[in-house]
This record gives sequence, C-alpha cells and structure tokens, in this order.
Amino acid sequence: VNGDGYRDAIATGWSSDVIVLFPGNAETYFGEPIVTALNGGPRDLAAEDLDGDGILDLAVTLYNTDEIALLRGTGKKGEFELLDKLPARGKMPQRIRAADMNGDRHKDLIVTYAQSDDSVGIFFGEGGFGFEVSQEYRLGKDRFKREFGIEDVVVRDFNGDDVPDLALACADAGSIVLLRNTSAGKATPLRFDMETYPIEGGQPHALAAADITGDGRPDLAVALWGADSVALLFSRP
Repeated sequence: VNGDGYRDAIATGWSSDVIVLFPGNAETYFGEPIVTALNGGPRDLAAEDLDGDGILDLAVTLYNTDEIALLRGTGKKGEFELLDKLPARGKMPQRIRAADMNGDRHKDLIVTYAQSDDSVGIFFGEGGFGFEVSQEYRLGKDRFKREFGIEDVVVRDFNGDDVPDLALACADAGSIVLLRNTSAGKATPLRFDMETYPIEGGQPHALAAADITGDGRPDLAVALWGADSVALLFSRP
C-alpha cells in the first residue's frame, strides 16, 4: 500500500468507524497502525487502483448508513482521503469486491447485503471514481424475507469463458449459489444463470477460490458455521 515493498494489511473497524492500515515491517511483521476515520460503520473493503495512478484506492461498504465510500490513496505513507459516498441500493451492505464484470477494462464494484434484500448490487465503473450506472440481481422472491442470507462472495471465471462469475455463500439457504455470467460483450444489465449447490451439516459463511486439484480450474473452499468444518467443491469440466 505504501510502496516500500513489504506486504501490508488493511482492516475495517465497524464499531469504531475507522479503517486501520498495518504497514509491513521486515523485523516486526507489522509496524505502528495508521488509522483513518470513516463514519458509517465500515464493514468490508476492496483495494484497487481505481484511477490508474499506480496507488491503491479503497471502496468500502458502510453498514450503518447503507452507502459505499470511495477513498483515494494519496501515496503518502498509506494515507487515504474520502472522495465520495454512493447509495448502496440495499440495506446493510456487507461484502464488496472489485472486478471487470462487463469487459470494458474498468473495475466494477460487486456488493452483497446482510439482511433481507437477498441480492447482489453491481456498480459499473466508468474509469476513475465514477460509478453512475448500477444494477441489482435478486436471488429471493420476497425482498422483506431473508431466504438466502448472503454471507460472502467470490469473483472468478469458473467455466473458462474469460468472463467473471459470482459464487455466493448463502447461510440461510444452506447452499452455495453460483451466478454464471452469460452476458454478451459490454452490454448492461448483465445476465446470469443461477445454480444452487446444497451444503449439508452447516451454514456457509466464508468462501475462498483456488485450484485445489491442480486441473487448471478454480475450486471452492467453504467455511461452515455450526459445523466447525470446511467443505470443498470441485469444478467439473
């Protein structure tokens, strides 16, 4: 983050309204933390160079105010400055990821919500910090009833078509939901085919994607709440 060649860590302090940067250090692992105030209950963040200046910026979900905060990296010892806040489309925005979902070479923001919205919000990047166009993809039928309970999201190309897809850990549904991106070119709104994979014995709460089997395709590791275990889902040809 601060350009000194050591890997840093960034955390959100939801109940304290802060973002904390732990700068990497060769001898002590991490140096003294750098705290940035950010009101609204910062819950999760995505670190990306949004404006192309070679410095990491932050997109942060604000859980208490239903917003997304955009912070520009200043390049000065890992400092960030707040540029804008966007309405998050849903209540209690939780997870946020950054990826080029429509192939226009601009990073988009993928946001999930903690309560009954049961939906994914996609905010299309226009270059820099512009995200004026967005869409919502709903999993559930009733906005006021929590049917799926999205707890985590991973963005990967799961079927090898060079288009990023979305995998969702859905605690209330006890399943992994895969949204295969079937959109053509740069057209919006995006289209998805929805697939559901039930998980027995626990509630999916966290996801990680990696090529576990060594076949060149991304697999999924799923942390299961209430089962003290991890489930593995292997990609098929």
